[in-house]
Amino acid sequence: MNHLEYKDSFIGSFSITHWLIILVIVVVVFDTAKLKNAGKDLGGAVQSC
Repeated sequence: MNHLEYKDSFIGSFSITHWLIILVIVVVVFDTAKLKNAGKDLGGAVQSC
């Protein structure tokens, strides 16, 4: 397997379904209120730069 074949097989292994499952797990584990606070903190950090 050459470099390009390896890269294509790795990127292709994550479909939109995989990302949706990961998103649901993150929301369940961290709760939406905590995610909103993290988003506000990240936005504040970006604006202060």
